[in-house]
Amino acid sequence: MRNLRKVAWLLRLEMRLAIRSAAQYAGDTGLKLMAAGAGLLYLVLNGLFSLLLPPEALRLAANPDILVISAVLLAVMFSVLSANQIFQLVAMRRDTLLIFLSPFPASVVLFARILTAACKTALLPLFIITPILNQFIFRGQYELWGFIPATVALSILVSCMWTAVFSLSVRTIGVNSSKIVASFAGLFAALAFGMVTATRHTLHIGIPAISSSALPSGIVWLSSSIMGNPLPLLVLVLAACIALATISVTQHKMLLHVVFSQELTKKSSVVDSRFSSSFLWAILKKEWRLVLRDSDFWLHFVRITFVILIAAGFLYKTGYGMPVVAAAIVVACCIMANDISWLMVATEKASELIASSPRSFSEVLRAKVIAAGILPVAALLTICLGYGLNNLKLSLVSCVVGVPAVSTTVALNTVMAFRKKSLRIATGTAQPGPIVVAQAFSILCFGLAALLLSRLLYP
Repeated sequence: MRNLRKVAWLLRLEMRLAIRSAAQYAGDTGLKLMAAGAGLLYLVLNGLFSLLLPPEALRLAANPDILVISAVLLAVMFSVLSANQIFQLVAMRRDTLLIFLSPFPASVVLFARILTAACKTALLPLFIITPILNQFIFRGQYELWGFIPATVALSILVSCMWTAVFSLSVRTIGVNSSKIVASFAGLFAALAFGMVTATRHTLHIGIPAISSSALPSGIVWLSSSIMGNPLPLLVLVLAACIALATISVTQHKMLLHVVFSQELTKKSSVVDSRFSSSFLWAILKKEWRLVLRDSDFWLHFVRITFVILIAAGFLYKTGYGMPVVAAAIVVACCIMANDISWLMVATEKASELIASSPRSFSEVLRAKVIAAGILPVAALLTICLGYGLNNLKLSLVSCVVGVPAVSTTVALNTVMAFRKKSLRIATGTAQPGPIVVAQAFSILCFGLAALLLSRLLYP
């Protein structure tokens, strides 16, 4: 009981610190306005969903697979949102030292911090989803009340998984690589969870149907907690509590290795120091080595790739017109190109050396554009190849418009950032306003071009 009181006190302290850190950027008055605006927005969302919710949505919500699929998407969202928070908790030495210098036991501090990260992670998804759930509950589907505690328990389980993965990976492969490993581990674990718990009453949106008889009965029974079945829901909540207590008690022993070790164990790699005769190849190797060392690049890549796959499959399987699908593919690949190319620009630490390069400035910029455009163009061609097996016109439109769209997006980031000195002075990795406006206009124009061209082919 004493430890529970300590956890409650620390949890309140962590929440106050989070609010205070937000107030540093917005000010006290701005923070109050943000809170009032969030409450007003929540009421507006409830009103909009109450007016616009179609009657057939009530029948769809009775299907348990819709809620299971929603929980899987929430698990992926929780994994992405809680990654940096748990990384700061486990892998950074400054926070680790504060844990051990605290007057409270390390397990109690870890318990409160993991719970705080889980609560902050679940706040935004619940803010968006609960207005929809409220409409179903107000119309008589009271069993949906179990969705909220089930998603909170899922958020706690995901945060515990991050803590365990980060603690293990920090000991073996280093701090930066731990983000990469945990990102892919969380993504594949969430996808595996979705494939296993999908039952035969699935929506016809391309998600494979699995017969309930082919699944272990325990998994099928546990998935009914999403529908508010009290006993499976209680088991899920107890599992989250046990995982939280176990992780907080045992993981502080692993943190001792981070605090008192002189350096983290890293895999050494032999780098060939010979200068390549090809200038373009040398720039490509330099850019990709720089980006691959930045773990935020992989977080962005996993995030954007997953969104593109979900959006493309959903639009194609739900019967939207081919012009909409082609425009969506072009816009999604342009967004990926924008994020990846700006990460390459933002991680450039020696831009002043470009002036002393043995080659001209335009050659350096062309090489940077090619380096930043390889991955988005490859993603575009892969999607077009997948559609080309069934629809050649859609692939043709996406390639004809998408390749110049991706090239323009990458060139805007690279050329504007290096030719305008004022645009390079940006805080952190945030894009300056002029580049954001230019990119939005460019992506909108290419999306409209893909829409109009595909309408000519699909009258």
